[in-house]
Amino acid sequence: MTYQFLLRNEPFELDPQFESDLFEEKNGNELEFAIGKKCKNDWCSPNYIQWVQKSLNQLIKTGTKLREDGFHDSLTLRAIKSFQKQYGLKPDGEFGPITEKTLISKGASRPPELKQLPCSPTKAETLIEKLNKYRGNIPLHILLGWIEIESGRQIGRITNLCERGYFQIYPGEAKNRGIKNHQLLSYDEDHSIQSGVKLINYFIARTNILVKKYGLPNHGEVFWKVVKLHHWIPSGPEKILADMHTHGVKPSSWAAITSYALDLKNRGRLKKKIKRDPQQGIHNADEMLRKAGDWLKKLEANKSLSKESDKSAPELGWEAYYGNSDEQEFEIQDAPSVPMLLNCKKTLLGDTLCVKIGLGINIAPNKVDKKTGKPTPDAKFFKIQPMTGIFIPQAYVPKKEVNIIIYLHGHKGAYPGNAATIDDYWNGSKFPFFALREEVSASEQNVIFVAPTLGPLSQAGNLTTAKGFDSFLSKILAALNKHFVSKSSQQEVKNISRIILAAHSGGGSPMLRIAELQGSSNTLKISECWGFDSMYGEVEKRWADWAMSHRNAKLFIYYYDTASRSKILEKLSKERNLQNVCVHGWKKKDFADWVKTQPLLKKSNAGPHFWVPIIYLKERIQNTPCRVKQVASLSQSPARQREVILRFPSHRRMTMQTSKSPFLVHNYEFNPTAKYPLTEVELYKGKIKLASAGLPKKGNYVVIKEAPAVFLPEIIRKAREIALKDKKKDIAIKLNPDTWFRQFTRITFLGRRFKDGQYIHIEMAKLLKTIEGEFIKILGSSSAEKTGDILLNNSKEGISGSRKTSSTATFSMHMFGLAVDVNYLGNPYIESENDINALNNVLKSAALLMNTEVLAYKKETRGKFKDRFDYVQALDTVLENYFKLLDSPTELLKYLRDSQSSDWRRLTLSEAKTKIQSNLNNLAGFLARGKYKGYFKKNAILNFDKRFVVGMEAMGLHWGGHYGDMMHFDMRPTGVGYYIEKARIAYSKNVKEQARYLLREKKYGEYTPDKHFQNIGQRVAALG
Repeated sequence: MTYQFLLRNEPFELDPQFESDLFEEKNGNELEFAIGKKCKNDWCSPNYIQWVQKSLNQLIKTGTKLREDGFHDSLTLRAIKSFQKQYGLKPDGEFGPITEKTLISKGASRPPELKQLPCSPTKAETLIEKLNKYRGNIPLHILLGWIEIESGRQIGRITNLCERGYFQIYPGEAKNRGIKNHQLLSYDEDHSIQSGVKLINYFIARTNILVKKYGLPNHGEVFWKVVKLHHWIPSGPEKILADMHTHGVKPSSWAAITSYALDLKNRGRLKKKIKRDPQQGIHNADEMLRKAGDWLKKLEANKSLSKESDKSAPELGWEAYYGNSDEQEFEIQDAPSVPMLLNCKKTLLGDTLCVKIGLGINIAPNKVDKKTGKPTPDAKFFKIQPMTGIFIPQAYVPKKEVNIIIYLHGHKGAYPGNAATIDDYWNGSKFPFFALREEVSASEQNVIFVAPTLGPLSQAGNLTTAKGFDSFLSKILAALNKHFVSKSSQQEVKNISRIILAAHSGGGSPMLRIAELQGSSNTLKISECWGFDSMYGEVEKRWADWAMSHRNAKLFIYYYDTASRSKILEKLSKERNLQNVCVHGWKKKDFADWVKTQPLLKKSNAGPHFWVPIIYLKERIQNTPCRVKQVASLSQSPARQREVILRFPSHRRMTMQTSKSPFLVHNYEFNPTAKYPLTEVELYKGKIKLASAGLPKKGNYVVIKEAPAVFLPEIIRKAREIALKDKKKDIAIKLNPDTWFRQFTRITFLGRRFKDGQYIHIEMAKLLKTIEGEFIKILGSSSAEKTGDILLNNSKEGISGSRKTSSTATFSMHMFGLAVDVNYLGNPYIESENDINALNNVLKSAALLMNTEVLAYKKETRGKFKDRFDYVQALDTVLENYFKLLDSPTELLKYLRDSQSSDWRRLTLSEAKTKIQSNLNNLAGFLARGKYKGYFKKNAILNFDKRFVVGMEAMGLHWGGHYGDMMHFDMRPTGVGYYIEKARIAYSKNVKEQARYLLREKKYGEYTPDKHFQNIGQRVAALG
């Protein structure tokens, strides 16, 4: 037997065999689950499917092995049918008691216990109430008809394809549409309905494409039946309409479509194209709408039954529904209090949420008369997408109350375009002058950055009304708790503590109107207003009045184009003695000087006006004092230069794509011969310190800074040169700086998954899987997970891999994807001298109490022991025995009596426990284990089986425990890692020497690495 894998990351409709299996179920076996029959067990649960897959792999010795991941795909279905057929069972693909017993009789292990599915139909009133809550603009009777034909209102119905819930959603459909927890569709009514509505909205979006492409009517019977036809065979409607178009037939009505598709000649041709008889799909769509019509009559006859909850859209007959002709994907509508999550581009600098919050305006003009405020005759109107961006930086620490910056963008005509959303606007890769999230992240402050999508001329709708502003903020809190807090197990946000209003250019107008609001419960929380070249119109007096009436709040104005009005405001603030107003300007000479220091500036045509926000945003978030030196002295001030570093993407930049993971930026089609799908990772574009020399306080200071996006590929390039010099062509070909960061992947290692957003390079992945296989052979274990339990002392922690930057190593191997951290909680990094002193103090205290030899920790030594592991383990044993005394008063009392140290003997039992607890608290704090004192108390500084560390090193990895990083393993001794290690050492040496050279030459300030410096340094050395 041979099977063909269904690629999980591609649309399921691309597999014709899968479509056949899907249709077979939707039109055959699904209705066997009739009301009144005995409730089924949930044989589609992931753990049971995984057992089935493992069992079939054991029994089927030929053909492609199933992935033992608990995911029911077409390959698994066909394998089940094949097994059933082989042993004379009904080959229906459903795993009932007979198939299970047969599998066990052939040698399979006992299966996991199964949960019983709910099997009673949901009451109409309950179902309608929940549908009204989530359905948006989809007619209620359409959804009821759909559910009736799919599941008979039985949430617990499952099929042999493991379709689930009210809408009978297949696992592949759920994965492709971003529906999480497929199993929950059979148990949670809200989740089942929300997911079904989302799926139907997707089918609506696909139907709208057909409306535009083939002239299909965008409303009425034909529209909804074609929507339902997508649930039959997803590619079926497109193939039918394309065939009609080829033969010159217009799909003007449902009758036109059915008469064409059921014509004897056409039907035969379509059967071959779709792999199914179109009559079956047409019948399914007809039945759905017939059921929907029945429900519509019931709803009209019983108004109380269709009474809407939560102010959802009014119930309309299908005749009144018009599909949106835009090729946009419809989304489900969350409960009114919780904005719906939208797709948007992510950044590795933190979490980005795009949520659906309307501002009360749907369209707005791009030109208005300055006197009347009305659109000019040549104005064009643009749709305003109800999208607000929320950025939570990595530095954010969850609290009950949160500080929020609300950023109002300027006019969009020049950049990024009148129809652009905030997702387009703050795309720093495309528009570096709008790299707002990058600046928020770089500030490292505990704030949340919120930016709504405004109109072409910064029209803000009801956001500038008291009711609208309060509603907007309540929705922001709801979105944070729903889409961030609940999914990251963070502390719930209860309230907004402080609000900062910020605006660029034309966004200054709505910012002022919000600041002046009366009757809002939130305006008193506005602590600061920041205007970035936003003083347009006669606003200077109004701002001065606001500052005067809000003495506890602050106003910061930065200008370039708006110099005249900004200076008037500055003058008014001096006349009124307004200490809470700060005005700063950027002059033409400042910009010219800045350009000279930014060689990549020519890549953008954007003038100084567009750069003002990111030049000042970071310092504002960091609460830099008002009266600081002006940007005019930019070229003479290295410190200020660091604040305005230009963030242009290099020629190696990666294209951002929407993804669930903040580190994931693009999935490439993987080589079929490889084992793992590849991922491109985005490199951090902010500059970090690489080397320094001199004394900052005295002004004689040099610092070398560069972005990882620049220096990491440079190190790869250098590594390739070294490998070629050593005639290692097979290694050199892998060290390609243009492709290295496109070759990251995720694996499981010893049964442990990588943590969210964590990846490794494919070379590291291959080595780890090789090591895993060797460990399994050596220990004779039955699985990778059980092997991991032995070697990792039953720890179930996820593994850490790639990082954008490292707080402990400037050129960390993590940044190259060639390092992993294993068992983080039980294996700390003993890094600084303070860490070592704290550890040695506790070791000494323990030895004095227990009358043992005083052991001291040092880096890169094994002491009197056989190897480094034994040395660290000896220290670990002392600590564990010492901390155990906190729970053993009898044993502690014995040690106190026998101790040769007078400092211990004179202590009471209570005082001794207090001292040990103090030692524990202090050491846990130094080793960043303050939150995990209980775990640290038990495992101290080492939580590995020795065979794990010895094996990892024997098979090509370097253990960080040699220098104190107990959890760390990297590839520096092996293959590509060996040459990257050589290159990064050379690069580090070069930038350090450059800093020292510049200090000797008294050329103080900030510089970027000079790849030619090494030759210069050699010449200088030669001259003495």
